[in-house]
Amino acid sequence: MAKPLPPFVLRVLDLLSPLGEPRARAMFGGYGVYLDEKFMAIIVDDVLYLKADDELKPEYLKRGMAPFTFEMRGKPETMPYYDVSEKTLKSGALFEELAKKSYEAAVRFRKKKR
Repeated sequence: MAKPLPPFVLRVLDLLSPLGEPRARAMFGGYGVYLDEKFMAIIVDDVLYLKADDELKPEYLKRGMAPFTFEMRGKPETMPYYDVSEKTLKSGALFEELAKKSYEAAVRFRKKKR
């Protein structure tokens, strides 16, 4: 039997539901977030990080969104996911705009891998 999703993860899935079919999967101590089967975000310690590619990264940095970083073998590593503030989560329209852009980045990423 699958472990129930934490409240924050359920909240994010609810916020994404107007955009498509969201789901979350436990991974690496956090959660991977999918929208219409595209991996477009991660959740770690109740923080949502949206995916960004080279096209989207400058906008997220300009907005003050920080990249997800972690330590591996004593060195800091950065992943192309950027934090979403509580204010943005509550904004509705802004959150949906950013989530759509991250979904599009996920689609572009998948096309590059093929």
